[in-house]
Amino acid sequence: MAKASKTDSPTPADSLIDYAQRVRVASILRIRGAKGAGESNAILDDPFAESSLYNSGDTARHILVPPMGEGSLRTLSDMIEESNILGQCVQAYQTNIDGFGHKLELAVKSEDFPKEKKDEADAEKERLEEFFTYCFAEGSFPELRQRLRRDIETSGPGYIEVLRDQTTGFVNRLNHVPSHTMRQTVYDKDQVVVTEHRQVGLDITDAKVARRFRTFVQIQYGAGRKEEVWFKEFGDPRAMDKTTGKWKAKGDKTNLATEIISFRCTYNATSPYSVPRWAGNLPSILGSRAAEEINLLYFDNKAIPPMVVTVSGGALTKGTVKRIENLINYKLKGRENFHEPLILEAMPVQDGSGKSAAPRVEIKPLTDAAIKDALFMGYDGENRKKVRSSFRLTPLYTGESEDLTRATAEASMQVVEEQVFRPERVAFDYVVNRWLMPELGAKYHKFVSVGPNVTLNEDLVAALTAGETAGSMTPNIGRRLLADITESDIPQIAEPWGDVPFSLTLAQVKADALAQAALLGGFPGGGAPGTGQEPPAAPAPGKAFERGLERRLREAARGYVLEAMQQELKRRKAKREG
Repeated sequence: MAKASKTDSPTPADSLIDYAQRVRVASILRIRGAKGAGESNAILDDPFAESSLYNSGDTARHILVPPMGEGSLRTLSDMIEESNILGQCVQAYQTNIDGFGHKLELAVKSEDFPKEKKDEADAEKERLEEFFTYCFAEGSFPELRQRLRRDIETSGPGYIEVLRDQTTGFVNRLNHVPSHTMRQTVYDKDQVVVTEHRQVGLDITDAKVARRFRTFVQIQYGAGRKEEVWFKEFGDPRAMDKTTGKWKAKGDKTNLATEIISFRCTYNATSPYSVPRWAGNLPSILGSRAAEEINLLYFDNKAIPPMVVTVSGGALTKGTVKRIENLINYKLKGRENFHEPLILEAMPVQDGSGKSAAPRVEIKPLTDAAIKDALFMGYDGENRKKVRSSFRLTPLYTGESEDLTRATAEASMQVVEEQVFRPERVAFDYVVNRWLMPELGAKYHKFVSVGPNVTLNEDLVAALTAGETAGSMTPNIGRRLLADITESDIPQIAEPWGDVPFSLTLAQVKADALAQAALLGGFPGGGAPGTGQEPPAAPAPGKAFERGLERRLREAARGYVLEAMQQELKRRKAKREG
């Protein structure tokens, strides 16, 4: 690996990652003010380089090189600390994809859920909520997801370790494994027949499938030692020794390897690691870093004085020449000498006639030659746009918008939510529901990530009004919508009328009142059965929605009254004949 002290310019033999490593070390040394630092002692090489696993003759232990080079994962992971835009983009992903938590929903529609299984479903939900609350020992489950997201968006792959109870075999804990410390091996040649648990409807079914698995290895240095830990892929039924990566005999429960669920940023046809979505803009990130270092180092290395004192009609003394050299070489650099003037001295000089004129002293500013503002601002701005576009984010999410109106901000949030954040949440939910939830024994619930509420109030009111007009808005639907908006738990109405549209319920109430009046001998306000008169129409409310609702109410009431009258006549006739 090339050292940081040689050059900050890429050579034809360099990879971009090698160049990035050298730039990073060199920039740290320059910012700290290192003088004559020589070659760097920083360890930037891949920790796996000395393990010989890259070229292992053992096929099962032959690990794959990351697509951008052996030490690329560590360099890419640290690049977020060197960039002036990468951190904001990754944090926007962490907040909007993983930061709003999750909820457990019924696997089927609530109206289709059998009531006799409600108690069992409630107990299952309580058990699942307890698991996701305490599954990560170092924090909350959203924090685990945010750590995973940082790895995925900075280096490409991401890993979650799954721990099981050694007695029951049930999953009882999850853990984050830093991606830059992990490597993957090639797939096994032989297939393994496994029993997969699948959540189908309201039950868990088992299916026999043949799969090829890979293994994972982590290497860490610390306290003068190197530690090597092996993992198996999630769902692999075989027992593995965590210290050697060798398969163990069935029943041997010593030094058992735990399981890994792997994620990746984007699909890579040549590598299981993947690369971060901004990998194509790595030159822009390095260029912006170099531009900022130039601006920073200007204050300590400038060599242009703010003004100069000139003397005409004379000659500079030897001491003046020496003072100029000393000022430029030593006194101009540094913020404490930012306004250090340059003093020139001159002696009168006689012309050819033997006369000498008095020297004239002038003060001339040199601010036009000095840098008035930061350099490369346009270049850096374009680089930021390139990196941000690789995440498909708008300036609103990176704190760069100053001229947005409410309408444009809301439109921006809706587009990014629909095109970027929601698909990422769906992809994560699929992994949890496909692999983890069946192992947790979840039959009645599914895992759903929660996102920000970007629905406009005006759109929501319009949708509710249209739903009420069409006769599809029920009290329970309204309660669910209100619960999502307020992020609170609003219980559903258990009575049957909770799932009946508002308009039908109101029509039923009015129809009952009119039917009761008809059975007692007349309609309220005039009209009587058999007279051919209509029930009195309500005054026109003046709105299309209210007029349509009133019309439907009258029609429903008329039909209900006629049916009630027929039933009453039959009852009276049967009573007379009896």
